[in-house]
Amino acid sequence: MREDHPVDLLLVSLDAAPNDSAVTPLRPVVEGLARLRPWVIEPPRFVDEVDAEGRRTVGLTLSLFTALPPWRDEIDEAVDRAHLEEVKLVIHEMCRISAEVGVTFTVYLAGVLVGQIDHGEMDSLLRIGLIGEWERILEGYSEPS
Repeated sequence: MREDHPVDLLLVSLDAAPNDSAVTPLRPVVEGLARLRPWVIEPPRFVDEVDAEGRRTVGLTLSLFTALPPWRDEIDEAVDRAHLEEVKLVIHEMCRISAEVGVTFTVYLAGVLVGQIDHGEMDSLLRIGLIGEWERILEGYSEPS
């Protein structure tokens, strides 16, 4: 992979206006995730920001090498698999927090909505459309040409 390979952000953010009962447990979870393993680019980062329109975003971001065309063929299989494992770990933890606190998270990749986690459960867009499709693509690496 080239050094200048573009990076996309996975953003997992609280869907509703954040309140302390949802925000308080999130920061230590993100910090704990950051210490769990070596990350391909960098560990997930806790986000608590207010944009120019006054909208608050609370959640986490994870940097991933882009797989959008024309970059798809430049991602090494091992890196792609590691990124998927990182995403699954992050999503699993957000499902746990969602169930414990009773909140909904919205998930974006490269600014595009890729699904939601509601009360601990991934919607089909996230479960099948992102993770399932990513796993299917990775299975293609193993198939003989």
